[in-house]
Amino acid sequence: MKPFKERNPIVVGIVGSAVAAALLTATLNYENLPIIGSGTTYQAEFSEAAGLQEDDEVRIAGIKVGVVSDVRLAEDHVVVSFRVKDAWIGDRTAAEIKIKTLLGRKFLALRPTGETVQNPKQLIPRTRTVTPYDVTEAFNGLADTAGAIDTDQLAESFTTLSDTFKNSPAHIKKALEGLTSLSKTVSSRDNELASLLSNAHGLTTT
Repeated sequence: MKPFKERNPIVVGIVGSAVAAALLTATLNYENLPIIGSGTTYQAEFSEAAGLQEDDEVRIAGIKVGVVSDVRLAEDHVVVSFRVKDAWIGDRTAAEIKIKTLLGRKFLALRPTGETVQNPKQLIPRTRTVTPYDVTEAFNGLADTAGAIDTDQLAESFTTLSDTFKNSPAHIKKALEGLTSLSKTVSSRDNELASLLSNAHGLTTT
């Protein structure tokens, strides 16, 4: 065998670089390797993706047991494929997309249950999946809606309503007076509320 110091350094460098690149690639993608990190792949139907993405975590009782491998559109819903390793998944398992961070990152939470093991070839139906309520969309919708409200007209309407029912029973009169006061407060702070909602819209967009 030819001594190492007598070998061509260029060839040695190329082979060494190739081996190092292969080891680095295997390290970064260990979960996709056939023996080390494959796990079992399951699929679940959701009414919407809700921001879930490939490589997001899959958790059971808060512990990571896998990753999301694919999110694809299937007519009027989405199908989420995910891999799970070293965890039992029953035939009545429920799946829920949950919020992981305030910046909108999501993860897939599983609640394993059932009498037998879930067949990987059978999808978890939408009757057993849940998507989260998106706070970002709610703020954006509130900002748009509030911006279209004529607060002065709203205050005037409540005042008229209060005057119309001024001879009503005490509890009804008190309720209407409270609504009138609220509408006047909203009207007097119209600019401040608009600015607040505008800033909230900008923050959630960021």
